[in-house]
Amino acid sequence: MSIQQNLEHILSRIRAAELRAGRPAGSVRLVAVSKTFPAEDVKACHDAGQRIFGENKVQEGLAKIPSLPPDTEWHLIGPLQRNKVRKALEYFTLIHAVDSLRLARFMDTVAQETGKRPRILLEVNVGNEDSKFGFFPETLEKEWPELSSLNHLEIAGLMCIPPRWKIRRRRGPISAVSGS
Repeated sequence: MSIQQNLEHILSRIRAAELRAGRPAGSVRLVAVSKTFPAEDVKACHDAGQRIFGENKVQEGLAKIPSLPPDTEWHLIGPLQRNKVRKALEYFTLIHAVDSLRLARFMDTVAQETGKRPRILLEVNVGNEDSKFGFFPETLEKEWPELSSLNHLEIAGLMCIPPRWKIRRRRGPISAVSGS
């Protein structure tokens, strides 16, 4: 299947899901994860109509961003280290994994210094799993007043990490079971 055909197939499935859910057509946006793919493949996907790409690492994104047209929207979907914040704020439209108040405070300071107002998602570890990053729900609730007062960040929403789900087949319907 070509990149164009694959993109059309995925978008048709998204449109069908929007319809089933009673959502307006076009209300769901696809973020194509471009990590590990060379810039030429990402460009081919852009040429097929995709405009939003997600990179896991700042450095990998910086190597691709100049290769694509300016109408490309870049999301940082992986963890962000403090030493990469300046570059991330400069090149990424949305940062998906702000996982601590400490990181948010630092980003707010850098945003003030650089005149940026980055859009961010707060990463929430809804399963309270020690092996995953993010705010535990009770920590987020406690720290929300300070997070929401950071004037140079736009908190666009939450990026939640649920526990891993296992599918068990039984006689009859399929059941989903939480577990790691």
